[in-house]
Amino acid sequence: MKMRALVLATLLSSVSLPALAIPVTVGETFNYTFDQAVAGHADLTATLEMTVTGVTSNLVSLLVDVTNTTPSSEPSARLTGFGWNSTPSAISGFETSGVYGVFVNQNFPAFQAIDVCLSSGNTCAGGGNGGLTPGQNNTFSLVLAYLNTTNLDFSTFATKFQTDFGSFEVAGTPTSVPEPGTLALLGASLIGLAAFRKSRKQPEGQPA
Repeated sequence: MKMRALVLATLLSSVSLPALAIPVTVGETFNYTFDQAVAGHADLTATLEMTVTGVTSNLVSLLVDVTNTTPSSEPSARLTGFGWNSTPSAISGFETSGVYGVFVNQNFPAFQAIDVCLSSGNTCAGGGNGGLTPGQNNTFSLVLAYLNTTNLDFSTFATKFQTDFGSFEVAGTPTSVPEPGTLALLGASLIGLAAFRKSRKQPEGQPA
């Protein structure tokens, strides 16, 4: 039993989990969910999916899909903004949203300064009377400019809800899956473990 545990630990230790920072490379698609519990109300929820469609030495192009998934029982819950940090910081941006305007290096109340923000208001601190109501979706293109995109990554995703019962800034939870290489390595590790267990079960005197 101790030998099996040692072999399993050795095999699995070679499997690297995806890093929290998201490397910005063409074709990279990643997802975030947002969920804020509120006493006496349904949870305020949203989803965000972004796909990197282009990268140059100083520009990053993204296809953005954001949805206010809050139940319709909370009609006042508007998704008025969302954003994230990037390293290095963006210097400008352009979007085709029609719902949100893009801001860089702005105040995002509960998260202080944030590098990239999409807001339905005049600043990232407020959302005006716009945003997405429960069930609404917005898909658009976003282009961000940087001094240099080498080793660029994104982190600390957040959304802002404005409701009749308060304003809420909600941290995101990544829902991305392991990359194919990671899954293949894990599968090979498990196959190796199965072979080891089978060889241990062979009766003495019989070839493995």
